[in-house]
Amino acid sequence: MAEAAFKIEEVLSTGWKGFTKNAIIFILLALISFFAVFLANILFGALPYIISLVLNAVVSAYFMMSVTKAGIIAAKNETITWNVLKNDLNMYLKFLAVLVILSVIFMVAFFLLIIPALLAFAVFFPVTYIIIDKNAPIIEAFQQSWSMTTKQFGTCLVFALVCILIAFAGAIPLGIGLLIAVPLIYTACAAAYAKMDASAAPAATIETAKTE
Repeated sequence: MAEAAFKIEEVLSTGWKGFTKNAIIFILLALISFFAVFLANILFGALPYIISLVLNAVVSAYFMMSVTKAGIIAAKNETITWNVLKNDLNMYLKFLAVLVILSVIFMVAFFLLIIPALLAFAVFFPVTYIIIDKNAPIIEAFQQSWSMTTKQFGTCLVFALVCILIAFAGAIPLGIGLLIAVPLIYTACAAAYAKMDASAAPAATIETAKTE
């Protein structure tokens, strides 16, 4: 059996260290995101439901992209700056499209029952990180995510379950714990993605050499 590309306890430790090192900016980002979505609900609330839903998603996705970028930076043990709020338009549109696709996947999975939704998260959680880290085309991002997670499926499945449990635990005390749980999860996911990507790189190099 191939050795796992990452250990769950290690990426969770990275997530915790990344959060504690950047706790203030992570919490402020979360609060800014919350109030931005709250204001969007007020501003767009009088519009037809579908239009309001789309506009709220556009606002929410922008800040979700910023938090994802912050998670990637924190996973590298670097200091997050407010530059994470500056999102490239083309990459943002790609990120938004990916979120729409993932939303459809998760909605179908939840309709089928909870377990398929967990499986979907385990397989596709690296997609948004691949988009931001590599600026990869959308289809390629999904293909890379599938390739790296299915090779580590058991580990990814347990990791996905742990992330969901952390989110639930954070939501219990009136949702206040999410200010810690969400940055921890985003950073841990970024660390897990980075480990799998680094593990896949040597194999890709070997395959390339064989074809030359």
